[in-house]
Amino acid sequence: RPHNRDCMRIAAIDVGSNSLHMVIVEADRRGSFQVLDRERDMVRLGAGALSRGRLPASIMRSGLSVLRRYKKLAQIHRVDKIIAVATSAVRSASNGDDFLERVGRETGIWPKVIPGEEEARLVYLAAQHSVHLEGKRALVMDLGGGSFEMALGTGRKIERVFTERLGVLRVSEKFVRTDPISPKDE
Repeated sequence: RPHNRDCMRIAAIDVGSNSLHMVIVEADRRGSFQVLDRERDMVRLGAGALSRGRLPASIMRSGLSVLRRYKKLAQIHRVDKIIAVATSAVRSASNGDDFLERVGRETGIWPKVIPGEEEARLVYLAAQHSVHLEGKRALVMDLGGGSFEMALGTGRKIERVFTERLGVLRVSEKFVRTDPISPKDE
């Protein structure tokens, strides 16, 4: 569809431990927006990285491939700005910065590693946009692949945030030894 010049098109990318997400929106000056496209790919960057402390080369290649596709989609939608964040797997991997440098050089997307507290804040604000709480006090929780975040607040005012290195991939790598799960691992 034609690009409305009174609006800005933004691609937001989440480089998570379990999956990569991209949402493309057209936002107006009042802060309202319309979603133009969404993508989600289960890359599992944290697989192996969360327990061994390094992103495996094969998984980094998969992540790069997905991010190249996201860049092409952003170009097709003629976005004005790409915002990308990386979370737990990249944050805790000894080669996380190397991966992000390669992503930037090869795709032109430069993800910023954010701390767990910022992740909690962003998840809370996203929930405020999608769930109509009308000023009610809310506890928003996000269980990711590598970490768990909570934020408590009323409206746009956040009172407390909490983050813990306790995600689905992190816990399963530590405690589950069989696939499918055996009675011993249950």
